[in-house]
Amino acid sequence: VDPSSMPSTLPGYLLNLTAELMLDGETIDEEVAGTLGGELYETMGVWSPGYGWEQSVNHPVAGEYRAIGLDLQGVNSKELADLQVQLEQTKQIIEAGNSDELLGLSAQELVGDYLYSAIYSYLAMNGIQDKLQAEVSGIVTNRMPSYGLFSTSLQTYYFYGTPRDVEFSGLVIDVDRLSSQVVAKDNDGGSRLSFTKVSGARASAMEHIVPEQVLSTELAPAHGISAVRALALANEQGQKIWTITRNNLSEALAAIDVGADIESEISASVNAGKVATVHEQPVSFYGGNNVGYLILDPTTGAGAYKIAGGLNGGFVDADTASIWGFLGFAAGMIGAGLVAASSAGLVSTLLLFFAAAVAIILTLSFVLDYMAIEHRCSGLGGLVALAVGAAIVGLVASGFGAIFLMYLGLLAGAGASTAASSSSCQ
Repeated sequence: VDPSSMPSTLPGYLLNLTAELMLDGETIDEEVAGTLGGELYETMGVWSPGYGWEQSVNHPVAGEYRAIGLDLQGVNSKELADLQVQLEQTKQIIEAGNSDELLGLSAQELVGDYLYSAIYSYLAMNGIQDKLQAEVSGIVTNRMPSYGLFSTSLQTYYFYGTPRDVEFSGLVIDVDRLSSQVVAKDNDGGSRLSFTKVSGARASAMEHIVPEQVLSTELAPAHGISAVRALALANEQGQKIWTITRNNLSEALAAIDVGADIESEISASVNAGKVATVHEQPVSFYGGNNVGYLILDPTTGAGAYKIAGGLNGGFVDADTASIWGFLGFAAGMIGAGLVAASSAGLVSTLLLFFAAAVAIILTLSFVLDYMAIEHRCSGLGGLVALAVGAAIVGLVASGFGAIFLMYLGLLAGAGASTAASSSSCQ
């Protein structure tokens, strides 16, 4: 997005964005991407004669900058050197502070090169380490076409299903395909299996190590999370680490609490013959709850090292909260109107009860979110007190005043949790 083209008088959710596909700083394709904060659909893949298409699907947010790195048969050392020179030139311009030169910097130079250097470094470092590991393990390995991305991450806040605000929530590395051809020199299947498992675990660890190295400064260290780090944190906390096969699937699913989507994925994968590794419950890591889990093929050792996370707490997401909040408020207003019109009866009582229940549950959810988030902002306690106080007073009040008080509490709770999770409070 060209910042100079943004109307300064319009809120972000009214900005129409264009998605640009760039190669070496040159735009090679562009499409309408919708409004800032909207969810997009992205498909990337590799085609081979033996397997056909192998694709990955992602859902980026309009407004994010995504740098895609390709590792076809190893990375190009000259490209890495050229990128380093470009980054150094940009750094010198920024440090010099010349306004004309600063205004001449493109988004590619300010953001794209920086993100691309991170994903390209990740691919290069894994390639080198695979070769070193192969030499001492009696393995011959060659990189197959692979790709990954390093991107900015935006958190979208919705108002009745429509994006109303976005905030920068961090940087994300996502390596959808890291593939190698692996053969043991003595044709020992056990050696090949061991190499693949070790290589995969290391590649997962590099997903938090490389961003930390790229982003950290002496005054502001960066903290990255990966599947293997989440498992290590869970182990340090005394959680049981489950290795799940068909033999213990039912027992494991009854013992873990990592979210319905993850548990469903684990169940389907294990029933298909895979082996899953997961800890018992989410681990807290710098303001977020994270789950790390592995789904591996026991024959080849290949598989997925996955991380899922979100803000602490949370009974409902923003979309669901908006929908229920609207329904609850509407029901309360109708119920209060029936009472005011002397038409009180079972219907109005049920509507008011429904409105009160929705308001209390959502207020409690937002307050618990606020309490669970590790934030550094002071002064938000007043919003929490207002949320709880208004909700309680609303329960004993009557008519339209009760509805407004209960939903004032809901808005105060939502405001507190949103502020606590914002980048300025982290």
